[in-house]
Amino acid sequence: MIKLSATLVFIGAAVIAVIAAHGVAPDSYGFVVPQARRIADVPLRTVKGGKIFLARNAERTTLVLGYVACSDACPATLRSLHANPHTKVAFLDIDPWDDSPQRVAAFLRAYPGVEGIVGDLASLRATEISLGVRPIQRQADVENHDGRTFVVESGGVVLRR
Repeated sequence: MIKLSATLVFIGAAVIAVIAAHGVAPDSYGFVVPQARRIADVPLRTVKGGKIFLARNAERTTLVLGYVACSDACPATLRSLHANPHTKVAFLDIDPWDDSPQRVAAFLRAYPGVEGIVGDLASLRATEISLGVRPIQRQADVENHDGRTFVVESGGVVLRR
């Protein structure tokens, strides 16, 4: 019985260590909760040409990662989010190979109020890594991008959705 108890304690400690290494940690009651992240402080551009740093964001923003040619998840997510006038939504385009700022702006006309954001490959990669998603490194990866949305609090604190 003592061996079994010691084994279970060891396994429990190992599970907690693995979970903590992947961005979550137990709270004071032993529940596993996501740890807040900070989004990368890198320059991106709005589709209107202005420079933007999501890490210096002044208000809560729901961030959607996607690309213009997406035929299912990206449009569905934008449709559901842009309908709420109390939520600021930003679309971070992850396809610098095909999607110009003009193309993203044209795509977002169907979703009034959604801010379009683009970036070079290095800035997009840094942003994706800071969000805890696998970065897009080549054009073939775009279709299999991470489909989660993120809430970015003022000051760049990221809460996963």
